[in-house]
This record gives sequence, structure tokens and C-alpha cells, in this order.
Amino acid sequence: MKEEPYFILTQELRETSVYQSILEALANGKTRINEITTFIGEKDSRKIQPYLKSLQLLKIVKRIYPAFTKNPHRIKNFLYKIDDQLFNFWYRYIFPYKENVDLNDYSNVLEVIKKDLPQYVSFEFEKQSINYLKEKFNLIEAGNYWNKDIEIDMMGKDFDNKIYAAEIKWRNRKMNVKDFYNLKLKTERLKMEIDNFILVSKSGFEENLIRLLEEEKVILIEFTAEKGWKILKNSDGIH
Repeated sequence: MKEEPYFILTQELRETSVYQSILEALANGKTRINEITTFIGEKDSRKIQPYLKSLQLLKIVKRIYPAFTKNPHRIKNFLYKIDDQLFNFWYRYIFPYKENVDLNDYSNVLEVIKKDLPQYVSFEFEKQSINYLKEKFNLIEAGNYWNKDIEIDMMGKDFDNKIYAAEIKWRNRKMNVKDFYNLKLKTERLKMEIDNFILVSKSGFEENLIRLLEEEKVILIEFTAEKGWKILKNSDGIH
């Protein structure tokens, strides 16, 4: 764990310091090319693109596009993300404190992890939720959606061309009607007809939201460590 990502880089690549800086930037949420460039102290983003390409070929990093992108190679609205959980964790928590870790001093690392873990887990929860929804509803396409004004946790499409939009929350309070209407408002701004709205929560749902299901096309899904995924109720009365 201490050295594995670094060892892989040194075996596969040269100029590892540049790759290290890029991975640290990505692990800290710098996903756009200009953000990565600024983080590592470079001025010209074109200089780091070959490094990102190499990381993609090694399947350490991937380029992602908004859901429903038809011609991905023609758009600039893409993001870079670390696609390997070990690398993501290592460059977020171990690499910045490597000198301490080499001396078996984990105090700083543990303090940072303790403080940051809910946010880190929320990103992983969103990713696993999307994978679950894709399988559960037989989606042929599913992923994050974003443009310059709107971000939606997941949008997907099934074999019948039905469109799904999902809000995914990893937090210690229940989801409520405000969460639903926020999601609905985002899709209305996109002028897109949604066949099924989905709310995914690790803390359940307030009664006012459950009552709303009689009027709206909503699917509620709760995740617990004990029971896993559970569809509580949807607009067709499925439990």
C-alpha cells in the first residue's frame, strides 16, 4: 500500500514526477484540463495532454463525457477522473504525506481521512449507485450529466428509449420533496421529457416525499449496509 502505485508508475512510465502531480490533482477533484494545468504549476495545457493520454492507456485515468453525448471526440466539455480506486485513495491521502508514512507516522493521514471520508465515500456511493441503476433498469446508457449551468447525478436511457434522471445522496438526513423538485427543475431547464425520476438515499425518505409518489413518476431507492439496495416504492406501486 505504501509504494504500490508509485512502483507501477516507475515500471511503466518516465518523468514520474509529472504523472504524480497530475494524479494528485485528479485525486483532489481537479477534473478539467485547465484545473489540472494550474494545480501542477504549468501554463500550457497542451504540454500535459500526452501524460494524460499515457495514464488513459494504462487504464489509471479515464476521460468522461456528459450522458447522451453523441460525438464525444468533437466536444470539449469532458472531464478526467482516476479510474482505479487504489490510485485515487493513494494520491488523495498517502502521497501528500509520504514522508511521514515512510517513517510509519500515520497521524496526519488518519486525521485527514477521518475528516474527509464522508465526502470521499459520497463520490464512491454515486459511482456504485449508477452501476446499480444501469443494471436494475437495463439502461443502455447511464452516467453523470453536466453543462455550464446544470449538473445531474445520473441520466440514463433504456432499450425502449425511456429517459431516467436520478439524484443520489450520501448524507445523514432523509431526502425530501425539495430534493425531488430540484431534480425536476433541472430537467425542465434542459427541456427534456423524463419518464422516470429516481432518488437514491442512504438515510431514507421523509413522509412528505413518499406521499408525493401518488402524483409524480418517482422511484425511491434506499441503500443500507445491512440490506443493500431496496426499492421502497415507485409511481406504479412497486415495492
